[in-house]
Amino acid sequence: QVDVQLDSSAALVDLRREGVDIAIRHGLGRYPGLHAEHLMAPVLLPVASPALLASAPAVGTVQDCLQLPLLQDADRSDWRLWFQALD
Repeated sequence: QVDVQLDSSAALVDLRREGVDIAIRHGLGRYPGLHAEHLMAPVLLPVASPALLASAPAVGTVQDCLQLPLLQDADRSDWRLWFQALD
């Protein structure tokens, strides 16, 4: 007798105001006023098309990645986290 409604949006919800009991988020778990439980760590790795790599200087270091276009969702900080993890 439990109603389950899934919403796969990236929008943050006000759990109290919108009647939401639980939210699963991708992030660092810093949500003031809420209890956050770590579920898993994502694997972050760069990928590139063979055509891009064939037309660019060789990538031998992390810094070489900065010479290539870095694409990501505007709301995420995956590249910053990836560079920090390798620093």
